[in-house]
Amino acid sequence: MLPQPGSLPVGLSNSWVYYITAGLASLPEETLHHIITCKEWEALERGEIGETEAVQRIAASLTLPSEHEHKLKTLFYQTAVLNLGISLQATDIGSHVVQGKAWLQNNARRLLNQIEGSDASGIFEDTFSQFLIMEATNDISLLHLHPYGNSETNYDIRNTMDLAKQWNYFLGKPVGTTDTFPADVDSTAYSMLAFTPSVGVDDVLDSMLANRNRDGLVQTYWDPTRPRVDICVLTNVTRAFYKYNRSADIQESLAYVGEALNAGTYMSGTRHYCTAEVLFFFLSQLIADHPYAPEVQRLRVILAKALADRMGVYENEVTQAELHLAEASRAKGEKYEAYVPEVDSLAIAYRILACQALGLRPQGIEQDIERLLSLQCEDGSWPLGWVCRYGRSKLRIGSHGVVTAYAIKALGTEAKMSAQM
Repeated sequence: MLPQPGSLPVGLSNSWVYYITAGLASLPEETLHHIITCKEWEALERGEIGETEAVQRIAASLTLPSEHEHKLKTLFYQTAVLNLGISLQATDIGSHVVQGKAWLQNNARRLLNQIEGSDASGIFEDTFSQFLIMEATNDISLLHLHPYGNSETNYDIRNTMDLAKQWNYFLGKPVGTTDTFPADVDSTAYSMLAFTPSVGVDDVLDSMLANRNRDGLVQTYWDPTRPRVDICVLTNVTRAFYKYNRSADIQESLAYVGEALNAGTYMSGTRHYCTAEVLFFFLSQLIADHPYAPEVQRLRVILAKALADRMGVYENEVTQAELHLAEASRAKGEKYEAYVPEVDSLAIAYRILACQALGLRPQGIEQDIERLLSLQCEDGSWPLGWVCRYGRSKLRIGSHGVVTAYAIKALGTEAKMSAQM
């Protein structure tokens, strides 16, 4: 006999039981009992493992035939959505989330980047996008942090990330830039946001402070020949200092970000990012995570106004400026594609997530949600979204994995909020 609801593990609702048992009815009853009562559910509920790792562990412990394992994986993502309070029968958003999760799982540990306008030589592995994916999904089994295609287990990654260190953007050999490339504070800060290392944190933060310029701003690269400053990078560095209770050490950089936000100097992007939405998202996370820091909360009103001006807007002056820049570049024989907001699914997801983090519901958010839903590809992923760009050439770097992870997060949160209304 299957266990009664009162004896189920933490987080396993009646809906989970119903969908698992209905979908896997062909399995023996003792197998169903094992699936429902196994400890992986509780580990998932506590955030110790991600969804992909949980289903892999369950399937491995059962030694299931391949056809049952595939069915279990499919049903797992459906019930994971149900656990967010989403009824797949009541909303179309739930099915989009399920498809996106399945695509990520099917492409785990091979979520690559691509340089705009490039062939296969412009496809490469990096660390930064994987830290973004980890933040969005909390699923370590999607990551691959060992270069050159070597195998890597979840245990290996956890051990690696338990030690804070300086990270290089490129996982292997640099692509599209100089033959040698220095470690950067953006990838490093995000590694400490996506994970919580127990060793070496203060040493890394101290090395960032030692890399400040004369204005007290943390520079992007640990390289004196590349004295770069970027407000989006500074925002992530600030988030890392606040997370590890070192906020007093980073006030110059926070003030600089606030001045840029107030002046609107980010509207056409920054040195390493091509959209205003990147700053909106990064900064919204800082504001949401530190509600009792007045120096951070002072930025809330300004950010809310900037967000409201961008929601649901596509044919804007930023687009026209990009079109003129693209035309001028092509006339010189240079590669440059105009940035068109309505097809940048990552920018749309960032806008929605920023509003959700701040508890905002501005006019145009429904239009953005519908647009994001409509952009999903048949295979469950979202189109290439521009994560960042090269500082010198301005060529953009895109990722299907990053945008799919954040689209799932935005839509899943939206569906959960709708279900609670």
